[in-house]
Amino acid sequence: QAAENHVAALQPDSDKKTGGPGRNLTQQVPRFCNMRLPQVHRVLSSVVALVEFFTAEGGAADKLCDEVSDEMNAKEREVLLFRLLEVPSGEVQDAVMKCVRHVGVGDMSEEDTLYLIKLLDDDQNIATEGAVFEKVILQMDLLANAQGGPLKKLAERCVFSIVRVMHVNAHRNTYGSESLEEEKHKLSQTCVRFLQTASRDKDLRHPHMRTKHVNRSIVEILKKEDELNGPEDPDIDVERTWTGRNIETLLTCLGGNERLR
Repeated sequence: QAAENHVAALQPDSDKKTGGPGRNLTQQVPRFCNMRLPQVHRVLSSVVALVEFFTAEGGAADKLCDEVSDEMNAKEREVLLFRLLEVPSGEVQDAVMKCVRHVGVGDMSEEDTLYLIKLLDDDQNIATEGAVFEKVILQMDLLANAQGGPLKKLAERCVFSIVRVMHVNAHRNTYGSESLEEEKHKLSQTCVRFLQTASRDKDLRHPHMRTKHVNRSIVEILKKEDELNGPEDPDIDVERTWTGRNIETLLTCLGGNERLR
């Protein structure tokens, strides 16, 4: 009801009298990233919960749920859900990821996966949107675990994007702020989790995880961990990936300008 009242307040008086659609209202619809009203967040969460119900029951004996799920899949359900991750609401973002877990890997197209990767391109907002990046990478980790998933065709770009996120995150100076340090560490660990999953799959790791760019980025990440992390901060264990176990990469950390303390 609160959301309906808000929409009614935006609608021009002429449309209120005639029941018209309100062209001006359409022009005032904000971008997802600007939707900050709690009422709108509750509405979106409820809509996602409804989508989740039909998605979860789609493979069951209920024919109606199966038909509705197939129709939503044909209407690019995953892309629309991923767009909702831009909404500045943990409630909406959690609802989206809970729903996406019910989507079969077979229903995830290459376009859906590419949209996920593009969400990581805006890495300048890591300081404020770290939780969103974490959720996106966890979903990509699920795709990496799936055999024959759409991630294989996008392996190079995927590895590049996640290493870049980790690199930018490593440069954040959060020393002295316990909450920011914890947030930074969680995002780095999530990146490492994906890289470890990719390390077990030859189609994902070779040759994408040992390019000059990735090797250099991992060395810089280790150096920033050495410089900016607190003495009691846990290690991120990037050495336990296909890139990190490369002897040439590790030797770079022992001498020259990249030498670790």
